[in-house]
Amino acid sequence: MRVGVHTGKVMGGVVGQRQWQYDVMSTEVNVANQMESYGLPGQVHISDSVRQQLDEEFELEKREKLEGDLIRDMDTYLVKAVLKEVSSCALDFATQSSSRLPEDASRVCSKPSVTVTSSIAVPQRHAG
Repeated sequence: MRVGVHTGKVMGGVVGQRQWQYDVMSTEVNVANQMESYGLPGQVHISDSVRQQLDEEFELEKREKLEGDLIRDMDTYLVKAVLKEVSSCALDFATQSSSRLPEDASRVCSKPSVTVTSSIAVPQRHAG
């Protein structure tokens, strides 16, 4: 499995007349798709705009320039490992909110920290 992650503006909507589907569309979605296509198996491939949001929480490996028409001039990175502890409160917050954890979260969160042992922690949204 390969994963491509990019940030930016998207437009979402229902597509189709007989069998409706929800879809998101934009150049940013196409960039993420190309990043996945040019990624390596078992790796998460991120754009520089994503890297800037990570606050040095992950060990990254900068990739050489790639040939894809949308990503040819972009700096991209592979996520190699988690560097910072992730508190269980931060994971709880991430599963219930689309926002970033507030800077003062340490005062709000009273649960003990946990160390993420896998190479990447991806919170899942709970249905219902």
